[in-house]
Amino acid sequence: TDTTGAIKCIQNRDSTIANSFFKNIFGAPTLDPSSAVRSSLLAAIEGSDRGVARGVADRDEIELLVDELAEFQSEVSGTDESLSGVWELLWTSEKETLFLLEKGIFRVGPAQKSFQVIDVGGQTLQNVIQFGENSESVFVVDSSLQVVSDKRCEFKFSGARLTTPNFNFKIPPFGQGWFENVYLNDNIRVARDIRGDTLITKRASVPLDNWKSV
Repeated sequence: TDTTGAIKCIQNRDSTIANSFFKNIFGAPTLDPSSAVRSSLLAAIEGSDRGVARGVADRDEIELLVDELAEFQSEVSGTDESLSGVWELLWTSEKETLFLLEKGIFRVGPAQKSFQVIDVGGQTLQNVIQFGENSESVFVVDSSLQVVSDKRCEFKFSGARLTTPNFNFKIPPFGQGWFENVYLNDNIRVARDIRGDTLITKRASVPLDNWKSV
């Protein structure tokens, strides 16, 4: 029994030494310092219907959390190729988008999901809102996109269209602007634009190449 105990003692000691050795070489695992703020932000927008169901006080809380989250992005690029993808809207303060999300389009149907589709290499940006009970209709605003700094992208509208099972309606180009990605990781993107509006999105499961084909 004494021999068995001594062996276990030696094994535990050796295991501790080994763990310490590997920790010193490879470093101890570190937690994402932005995780707590990001979780608080996502909790704050939960149940907001993408901003439709939230008031001024709620926006103030959300904007403060965005300010705090942006501090973690100060040394990280928000405009590299990782920006490319299909981003589903979680929350916005942009009035025109909120109007469409709340009211839908007459004789087209209620709003469903909304996306931003960004292709950095292809220099394109699409703002997309799906409508109808089965998302059978779609309103798309097409823009050219140019990266101008490690945070900012400029865009220029090139056209818009409303496509339904019964008709297609085109709208001519109508403006330009910029947005800055104040926070970007693999799954969450937070941006602010030229008008001071905020956009919070998550990366959708649809790959960019697949989106282009539908």
